Amino acid sequence: MGARRFVLGFALGVITTLLAMGLAALGVAHRGIGLAVDLEPLAASVREEVRAQAAEALPDLIEAAKRAVPTEVAAEVKGKLGGASLQIADLTLAFPPSVVAALEARVVVMVEAVVNEVFDQMDTDAAADELADQAERMVRERFLTAATGTPVEVRVLPWLTVPVMLTGK
Repeated sequence: MGARRFVLGFALGVITTLLAMGLAALGVAHRGIGLAVDLEPLAASVREEVRAQAAEALPDLIEAAKRAVPTEVAAEVKGKLGGASLQIADLTLAFPPSVVAALEARVVVMVEAVVNEVFDQMDTDAAADELADQAERMVRERFLTAATGTPVEVRVLPWLTVPVMLTGK
């Protein structure tokens, strides 16, 4: 009689436990699970990668821009000074084409010198740091807006999927 009571109690305990676990599983399957993703390692990794690539690429980009400036400035200046003249009181002096061409060439040289000076004084390390900071902020902001509250369906069993809600921390 004692063994029968034990088996009955054990069976009742197992059934109760299975029922409680089943109800909990249904609740989780219905409501989902919240999962906080630590963005710090991802954001730091993106920041360092962007910083390294920017520090490597910026000097080449600056050199390419320095080489392109004379052509671009010359194209912009060409013909803009045509018909240039100097007016003194009632007298207007029109510049001959050779003087206009010399003025255009001088403007190109001056703009090139200014642009080269600006590029030469540019702190590529600070620019790389700024780009890296922007990339890090973008990772944090984009993840929080794109992924927060978005359910991801995780298949636990062939017949059971659980929605997982992502949040950033």
